[in-house]
Amino acid sequence: MASVAARSTGSGVGKSGKPWLRLMASYFMASRVISRIMDSLNC
Repeated sequence: MASVAARSTGSGVGKSGKPWLRLMASYFMASRVISRIMDSLNC
């Protein structure tokens, strides 16, 4: 589900001429997922 949200927001941002925003959105989405995985492992 997160990848779908990142893809939909990224496509709109990419058209504005700022592809790095799409990369940043993907990075933050991935970091949130990784932090949740690490939290579940630490419990």
